[in-house]
Amino acid sequence: MSTPQTPSSDPVKDAVLAMAAAPPSMDRKSTRRAHRAILLLGPLLLAVLLVMLGGFTPGDRPISFVIGTTSGWIAVAIACGWLATGRGGGKSMLGPPTHVLIGTVLVAPLALFGWLMLWNIVYHQASCAADISAWGKSCHSLIVAMSAVMFSAFAAIRRFGDPVHPKSSGAVMGVAAATAAGSVINLRCTCTTMLHVGVGHVLPLLVSSLLGALLGSLLLRLVKRPRRESPKT
Repeated sequence: MSTPQTPSSDPVKDAVLAMAAAPPSMDRKSTRRAHRAILLLGPLLLAVLLVMLGGFTPGDRPISFVIGTTSGWIAVAIACGWLATGRGGGKSMLGPPTHVLIGTVLVAPLALFGWLMLWNIVYHQASCAADISAWGKSCHSLIVAMSAVMFSAFAAIRRFGDPVHPKSSGAVMGVAAATAAGSVINLRCTCTTMLHVGVGHVLPLLVSSLLGALLGSLLLRLVKRPRRESPKT
């Protein structure tokens, strides 16, 4: 009587069994809760940085001016952050289309600069204090550096990658992060001249978008799996 042969190992079956034995991933509700916690932690860290820099400083600016300009920063940050987290794609699971992301990167700095200058129409542009650069060098550096806080938060949420437009998504993440950081610096900086605001506060959005595009191509691009060769017969 012949002995039954042991069936050869099936790689597909082994993979299915391994997936079944793996620890279960978070459900959708838990994932959303984790995302909210991450998005809440980012602004809290920015608030801590504001305190470390010296806190809110109105200077000669009226409170209405500070509230008006800061609301513009926050509105742009929320809109860009909505896209940076993969929203805005309607029924698509791939997020917003590329032209929407690129358009946001280009329009957001212009819209924000126009909003700030609109407030300067009714508010006299005071010259920068002696300890503040007319070109906004310190503000520029601070916004770019502080944008790492929210960019890290967005990257954590988009950790599964972007298979369609990683560079464009990274650029929007950079703009959103820089705008969030800029809203904090706006509470601190008392110089409102066109040159200072343009170079020191708005230009960092474009710089962060370029850095975000570079990081997006590295962090959001899905790793290609090696093609499995068919078994030889």
